[in-house]
Amino acid sequence: MPRCPRWRALCSDPDARFDASVDIDASTLEPMITYGTNPGMVMPLGGAIPRISGNAVYDKALGYMGFHGGEVMLGKPVDVVFIGSCTNGRLEDLKAAASI
Repeated sequence: MPRCPRWRALCSDPDARFDASVDIDASTLEPMITYGTNPGMVMPLGGAIPRISGNAVYDKALGYMGFHGGEVMLGKPVDVVFIGSCTNGRLEDLKAAASI
């Protein structure tokens, strides 16, 4: 018989009260993609790389990746993939991703 994930055992008390509840319709979220070298350099998959002038970090990242401000990412071939996490990365997750 299949086992349930351990997190399913972490239930709130039936009479628990919360300060707020947030419902998100995930079907309205657009996939995101990075265009640079840090997690802050992200945009919707259908968007274009922002045009930013006078930012050395931005210029260096785009130079490294071979991109330019204003370029559309949709349809570009995937030549480089960074596997990692800036927070809460687990070795077993990285191993699973690297095995693909």
